Amino acid sequence: MAAAAAQLQGLKEEATCSICLEYFTEPVSVECGHAFCRSCITRCWEGLETNFPCPQCRKASQSKTLRPNWQLANVVEIAKQLPLPNATPPEENLCSEHEEKLKLFCEDDQRPICVVCSMSRDHKPHTVLPIREAAQEYKGKLCRHMEHLKKELKDLHEWVEEESRKTSELEDVKSVLGRCSDVKALKPQEDAPGMETTLQSIRRHAQLLAELQETFPAEMELRYVKSWEREVTLDPGTAHPELIVSEDGRSVRRGARAQHLPVSPQRFSHHLIVLGSQGLSSGRHYWEVEVGGSRDWALGVCDESLPRKEGFPLSPEGGVWAVLLLGGEYRAITSSPTPLIPRAPPRVLGFFLDYEAGRFSVYDAQDRALLFTFSGASFPRTLRPYFWTWSPEGGLRILPGAGGY
Repeated sequence: MAAAAAQLQGLKEEATCSICLEYFTEPVSVECGHAFCRSCITRCWEGLETNFPCPQCRKASQSKTLRPNWQLANVVEIAKQLPLPNATPPEENLCSEHEEKLKLFCEDDQRPICVVCSMSRDHKPHTVLPIREAAQEYKGKLCRHMEHLKKELKDLHEWVEEESRKTSELEDVKSVLGRCSDVKALKPQEDAPGMETTLQSIRRHAQLLAELQETFPAEMELRYVKSWEREVTLDPGTAHPELIVSEDGRSVRRGARAQHLPVSPQRFSHHLIVLGSQGLSSGRHYWEVEVGGSRDWALGVCDESLPRKEGFPLSPEGGVWAVLLLGGEYRAITSSPTPLIPRAPPRVLGFFLDYEAGRFSVYDAQDRALLFTFSGASFPRTLRPYFWTWSPEGGLRILPGAGGY
């Protein structure tokens, strides 16, 4: 019975669109072979003129060709008529002794147990926790251990770089002395003590970090980038006259009409833009913005020298690296806009800039999910946090950071 349920569940999944997570409606196939509802893929490609990406494998096609998938449509109709039998799902773990759900975790025996087990003589004196609570506790321990390993790894790398620098300087001195005829041959300098041991330690730490990040990829990555959290505020001197910036420089919203503000070459008058006060020209930086119920916005970083009084290309080539919500659609502002499909509408976005690496990433901070990464970028000399908002409803609010620049 369980095997039949699993097979029918698999059939249901094959008949489900990966965009709307419902049974296919008018299924069509794209160039790479993946299938979607006609309305779903059309909505994803809305506004694109070339490079149409597959939402599932991200492979881009040059044409908007959609081929009706009649066989899949027939499978969908069959799947709709096949109810799943009442069987225990295969992923639901049961106690082999009592056939009860494994809802508890015994810390003494380090294994999941059921409620009946917890009442038994063997486990009654033991420390028992709900299994989800135990999972969160151990996740926390792993995260703290990972942060400690990251610090150790950073210290080890710095030590190796310093020793390498010293060795290089010594080789330069030896080269100069070697050219002097009255100086005897120098005995080669022995390797710094413990160098090989340190390198082995670095490799062990790096391997352990990789294993932890593979186990909890999104949570580990976000915990890591949050260690670079910085204070970001808005520069009211750059704000378009229709934008109202709060006194503390953390919030911005669009007003009903333009304000009478001093004319300045730094103030945007063509686009509804305000920039962050902080210039970013090196290092790593992380900050968070609460978008709440705002319906139309663009957030990211930009070239500090963007034109203030005229239009410019909204793309990395134009000096803007950002994500956009417009008309209910989320997109990354790439050369050809890339559709984004978050699991739920984000309410808090996290932004991580690694200037030297040419990397800028955007996260759903509450869902702990990576939304998009701009990589291999050639950033200008100075970047500034970028805020564009159109809708009068709601507003954008920068959450307090952990430190200054």
